[in-house]
Amino acid sequence: MKFNLRVSKQTESTDKDNITLYWPWYNNSTDQELIGLKRDQLNKTKDTNPITYCVKDGRVGLFGWNMIRPESKTVVLTAREVDVMALLQDCKAAALALPQGLTALPPELLPQLETFDNIILWLGDDVRARQAAIQFGKKLNLKRCYIVRKSTDSALDTPFTPLSLLNEGKHLGEILESSLKLRHDKIITFCDIRSDVWYELYHSDEIEGLRWERYPDLSRLLKGYRRGELSIYTGQTGSGKTTLLSELSLDLCIQNVCTLWGSFEISATRLAKTMLRQYSRVDLEDNNKLFETWADKYESLPMYFMNFYGATKIEDIIDTMRYAVYMYDVEHVVVDNLQFMVSLEFENDKYYVQDKIVAALRRFATEKDVHVSLVVHPRKERDDFILEKSSVYGTAKAIQEADNILILHSNPGQAKALEVCKNRFDGTLGLVRLQYNPIDSTFSNRNSSGSGRNILAL
Repeated sequence: MKFNLRVSKQTESTDKDNITLYWPWYNNSTDQELIGLKRDQLNKTKDTNPITYCVKDGRVGLFGWNMIRPESKTVVLTAREVDVMALLQDCKAAALALPQGLTALPPELLPQLETFDNIILWLGDDVRARQAAIQFGKKLNLKRCYIVRKSTDSALDTPFTPLSLLNEGKHLGEILESSLKLRHDKIITFCDIRSDVWYELYHSDEIEGLRWERYPDLSRLLKGYRRGELSIYTGQTGSGKTTLLSELSLDLCIQNVCTLWGSFEISATRLAKTMLRQYSRVDLEDNNKLFETWADKYESLPMYFMNFYGATKIEDIIDTMRYAVYMYDVEHVVVDNLQFMVSLEFENDKYYVQDKIVAALRRFATEKDVHVSLVVHPRKERDDFILEKSSVYGTAKAIQEADNILILHSNPGQAKALEVCKNRFDGTLGLVRLQYNPIDSTFSNRNSSGSGRNILAL
């Protein structure tokens, strides 16, 4: 076969539906050295299929190098290996598949792509694909990058990948010729954003964001997680803010949202232990034989941790966040909590310091197009006082800058609840009832039917 793809099918009766594909990675030199394999296990009976990597010297690679001529100056980057094959079959285009799809563009691959004058990003046309194309284009140099997008007269529900279009009889070469140059992110015209406006008008469900699978009731209120926003979480000390935010971020990470966690109150080890319990949803303390299985699964998630503990300067945190966005294509940053950054500044006015930190995080979320979740302690109130939006500690700037404000209520004698008291996206507010399970440290109901019966609209 041209691509040297290998296929393995299980013969055992219990695994008769299992097919494993081995996608080869070659380097970009003339000797075409095999540097690794991507193992893609397909199972017809499962919604998700595990992907593992077999690499040489710790290097990941790009599928399709062995079919590219040395003199090629234009290449198409795709999210799937089958799309590379479709492009070669239809129009003999030089194409490469990213090893982690839309999740990340590993920086070690950038030198390999320096040989091309033009790079066309054809990653799909949903929200995540569009966002990934822009983020990857910034790493590859916007001046040489183009993006393939669906025309405004296309059918709304039609898949827009090379393979799906080839199966419909479309000419992929003509579509490549219509690719748009990625614009400068500081200067735009309506012509630049015309396709974006069309997309938001007719794909409103995707614009709403990625929904939490474990928290369908929260998704009904906030509609979903969206990049470029700042969310503030508050609640009384000991109410479970870190534990709840751990599970909320884990829910997104399982859906391939690359996440960076910065907790200055607890160590990364303790936080990872909590997440592992939430991920497995079993009592690992009494089932030590299950640790290796769940640890291997957790290790494959795109989750990273800041190695800070205690009071930390905001400049150090922003530098770390900026590095993580560039190196690992992080989309969601969790900062727990604001007070630990304020305590290390030397200005006399602590409110001024807090405003400066909130402004820096707001600016980072907007400029880097990532979602920042920030934990802020409330003002000192009586134990029986019901917190509200104005209870967020500090001046009104934090409330103004935040796109979303969520309060974890944990009053004596009452059930825990998460209140959405600000929602800039569409204004929907409400209360989601929670039930804490100490066995696996979760707040979500694993048997939730998604009926909405736990929502109280405000």
